[in-house]
Amino acid sequence: MAGAEWIWLERWHGRSPLKAEAWVQWKTDTCPDLAELKKRWSAVVERRHRYISELNDSRLASDLAFNLMSGDPSSMRLVDQMNHVANHATLHRGQVVGMIRQLGIEPPSTDLIFYLRREISPK
Repeated sequence: MAGAEWIWLERWHGRSPLKAEAWVQWKTDTCPDLAELKKRWSAVVERRHRYISELNDSRLASDLAFNLMSGDPSSMRLVDQMNHVANHATLHRGQVVGMIRQLGIEPPSTDLIFYLRREISPK
């Protein structure tokens, strides 16, 4: 999931990683532990935050060209790309929850409402 979000962020910055490069930094042999994964993920989150903070309605509504991992050209409105990223992450969070349950473990809640309530509740 982190790799996919990194790929889209790269596209939003005008660089479209090809399949050979796209997953390299997110594989277990190049990202060996949770500390390294957290470090890399934090960098993606911070870079994405900076990018989003500079957007306006016009940029969100405009087409943004990118290449698929196959190298084939594509284009979509930026807002649609961002909606896809959020929707796709939701799909994979649900899949991970299902896998955790198959192991007989009670997974954490991944629904947006629980995240939002945790963020706005007093600490």
